[in-house]
Amino acid sequence: NAGLRAALDDEECRAVFLLNNDTSLDPRCISALHRTLDTQPNALWFAPRMIMAGARDTLDGAGDEWRRDGRPHRRGEGSWVGAYPRASFVLGASGGGALFRREFFDMVGFFDEDYGAYLEDIDLALRAALAGVRCLYIPEAVIYHAREGTPLPEGKEQRVYQIARNRVTLLAKNVPGWCLMWDLPQVAAGFVKSFAFHFWRERTAGAYLRGLSAGCARLPQALEERRSIQARRRVSPR
Repeated sequence: NAGLRAALDDEECRAVFLLNNDTSLDPRCISALHRTLDTQPNALWFAPRMIMAGARDTLDGAGDEWRRDGRPHRRGEGSWVGAYPRASFVLGASGGGALFRREFFDMVGFFDEDYGAYLEDIDLALRAALAGVRCLYIPEAVIYHAREGTPLPEGKEQRVYQIARNRVTLLAKNVPGWCLMWDLPQVAAGFVKSFAFHFWRERTAGAYLRGLSAGCARLPQALEERRSIQARRRVSPR
């Protein structure tokens, strides 16, 4: 957020391009995004095509999605690189690479720094969607992403802990009550599937449960923020 604010302090800045330090750009990426600023006035932020740096025939993501079971998902993750060849509106852009018009931050705000790491981009995407702010996927703007190229020093268990904690916060802050009640069976099943994955495959069930517990402990703060977010909602939850 400090870098974003510093860029926006320049009154001539009309857009900010956010990149992870584990990414590299196709030579045509910037020009494709720059053209889009002028030709797509209905979008306030933009999702490039993310390709796996270590397997350049494989898509890392074509924008972010939200599943009914409460789990975020990178659209097209693991697909052939040529999938999703057309521009389209998506829920949001990965924090690994996204272009924002300066008006975006006036309407939505900045990243929630309480997340620390992981899912803060999905939190931003859900707040933007509730505010009626649209994100456009631009396939001509290509970014190569080294997955988990900037790991936490504590390793896998800390990553699992933070994702589980932040997932609880994400649901409590952003998902409208009607949607949450309608999808409650799927959301509950999503948490059970995640536990099974961390128990049987990753052997990190302890970190996952500690993360859920920490997320529940933060519910009063998340619910307070929820009131403000839902009060500013411009779209129907249905």
